[in-house]
Amino acid sequence: MVGRLTITFPWIELLPESERPEFVADFLNHARGGLAVGRLAGLTATLAAWRDTAAAHADPRIRVDGTDLNYLDKPVVVRDPRGGE
Repeated sequence: MVGRLTITFPWIELLPESERPEFVADFLNHARGGLAVGRLAGLTATLAAWRDTAAAHADPRIRVDGTDLNYLDKPVVVRDPRGGE
């Protein structure tokens, strides 16, 4: 299945092999659910999230094991970029 999806979504190759089965499961679940109700927004969002994950894995500045990530202890409030509060 991964091989066939890679034809359409070549960025799958950038995911670690250990994450590819999870991608396929997410893809199939959202595709089936979306097709069942005629709404594919969930599938679109899932594909965008996985594509961004693949891009992060391809970035040489980011470590795959996550040791370079900084987690926040408290949420940080940011200004709404649309001009709201």
